[in-house]
Amino acid sequence: MKKFFDEVFKPYVFATFLIILAAFLKIDKNINGLTEWFSQSTNSFINFFSRQLFLWQIILCFGIAYLISCLYKIFVTSTTKEERKMLRAIKKSSNYHNAEFDNGDNYQIRFKLSVKDEEYVFDKFAPYCKNCSHSPILMSSYALGDFTCNCGRYLKYEHTKHIKSRIITEVEKFEN
Repeated sequence: MKKFFDEVFKPYVFATFLIILAAFLKIDKNINGLTEWFSQSTNSFINFFSRQLFLWQIILCFGIAYLISCLYKIFVTSTTKEERKMLRAIKKSSNYHNAEFDNGDNYQIRFKLSVKDEEYVFDKFAPYCKNCSHSPILMSSYALGDFTCNCGRYLKYEHTKHIKSRIITEVEKFEN
């Protein structure tokens, strides 16, 4: 369905529809009745729309464009049932994770998850060191996925993979 909208609907059908709609609104003979109704009304507010610019045509065009864009979003960018379930799980879960290691190191991981092709994807992954002060300190990235703090502690890439796995496992608990 998405392939149809990308390859056929966008370049051909939608463009043709817009051309026909523009031609229909441009030709006043097709819509004389509506134009006369606006101009013959005794109400000053309705009579305002019969001015030279035909303000009601502009409002009608915006209304039709809004309706088409809403329908387009519904049919083209709709998510699957599984993706909706995963997005609800992300909303229910917290956006940070406390990681404690056997050697006494404590880290707070702040993250942002999203769903792409029915899989969790980390948009943001920021570890904070809780070892050197009472408040967490943002760690800077170090060679190839490692993180380091100014106190000298390192969070290795293997550990970040395990932490990411643990975060996804915790988020998956909310999928029910």
